[in-house]
Amino acid sequence: MTRGARKVAVFLTVAALIAMIPIGCAKKPPQTVQGLLNAGKTAYREGHYQKSLEFFTEAAKLNPQDPEAHFFLGNILSITGKKQEAIAEYNKSILIAPNVPQPYYNKGNAYAMLGDNQQALDAFNEAIKINPKYVRAYYNKALILSRMGKKKEAQETFTEARSLAPLGPNGQPEAGQPAAPAQPQQAPGAAPAPPAK
Repeated sequence: MTRGARKVAVFLTVAALIAMIPIGCAKKPPQTVQGLLNAGKTAYREGHYQKSLEFFTEAAKLNPQDPEAHFFLGNILSITGKKQEAIAEYNKSILIAPNVPQPYYNKGNAYAMLGDNQQALDAFNEAIKINPKYVRAYYNKALILSRMGKKKEAQETFTEARSLAPLGPNGQPEAGQPAAPAQPQQAPGAAPAPPAK
C-alpha cells in the first residue's frame, strides 16, 4: 500500500469512528417513570411547558398506576388552561392514592377557575378532611364560600386558617407560614406520596 493510500485509509477509518460517536443533541429521553417525572419538572421550571406536558404524559402512559404521574400531568394541564383534562388526571391520582390531599386541593383550584364553586368547595373539604392542618385549603375554601355569598362560613373558615397560621403585626402570616392567596392557588410542585403497599 502506498503512502497516499495509507493516509486515505486512515482518514476514512477516523471519519467512520467519528460518525459512530453519538451527538449530544440526540440524547436519549429518560426511560423510567421517575426519570420522566424529573425531566418534566425540569422542563416546567425552565418554562418549556409543552416539553413538560410530553414527559408527564409519557410517565402516565408508562405506569398508569403512578399517582405522581397523574398529579403532575394534571398540574401542567391546568397551567396550560386545560382545566377539565386536569381534573380528570387529578381524579386518576385520587383513585390510586385517595389519602393524599394535594390532588383534591389542586382539583378544587381547577373547579374554582372554571367557576364551579360547589365542586371546588367539595374538593377543598376533602383535602381538609385528609389533612386538617392544610392551611392553603382553608384559605381557598374561605374564598369559595365568600364567592358563594356565605360570608359567615367564609369568616369562620378564614379564622380557622389563621389559627393554623397566625398573622403577624403586618397582617401577613408569620415567618415560615404561607400567605393567604388572593384567588385559589395551586400547590407549586407538591407531589402526592405513592400509595402504601
